[in-house]
Amino acid sequence: MNKFFPKCNPSTECDHEINTCKSCLQKHVDVWIKDPNTTTTSDEKKTLGIACPEEGCSAIMRSVNIEIATTPTMYARFETLERTYEANRTAGWRWCLNPNCDAGQTHDSISKEDWENTKENICTCTKCGERACIPCNRPYHKGESCEAYQYRIKDRVQEEDKSLEVIKDLTRPCPHCSTDIEKDGGCDSMLCKWTHPKFINICY
Repeated sequence: MNKFFPKCNPSTECDHEINTCKSCLQKHVDVWIKDPNTTTTSDEKKTLGIACPEEGCSAIMRSVNIEIATTPTMYARFETLERTYEANRTAGWRWCLNPNCDAGQTHDSISKEDWENTKENICTCTKCGERACIPCNRPYHKGESCEAYQYRIKDRVQEEDKSLEVIKDLTRPCPHCSTDIEKDGGCDSMLCKWTHPKFINICY
């Protein structure tokens, strides 16, 4: 087998010969990972995947295939996409409202009659400890009713939401400590100082 070609097809579902070289396969995978319209499988699994680059092939590259085809940095980005995809399709899933946290968890929906029950009213992030008010879907407002809180912030809700969207668009989470990182020039290498001194690559 030519050293420029992989030892196996892009996916175990492929039934054609190996026609795509390693370099082209990696470029294909990387483009799809950077694209928000990454393809999904059409079978009952509904897992996130990437279409085989071969024309006429309907096979899907699964997570294990993608890990082999691309770099560790790009695969980490795919894992983030995969986790988000699965979470958004999980009943009762709630993302942490802390813009510096990428965690989430399931929280059962509650009726309006149970809103006054503090234990049911709060969703506490298991990663950063940020608390969220379930009825408002906003940061927890201790000692203030939902009605009073919503009235107090009604003129700032859109502004706060826009700020959060800007943060998400301009930054990427550090793969080690999850701190939001904004690139304003230079190369893609940055030093994470919180967990342990280690250079990381952030692709934008």
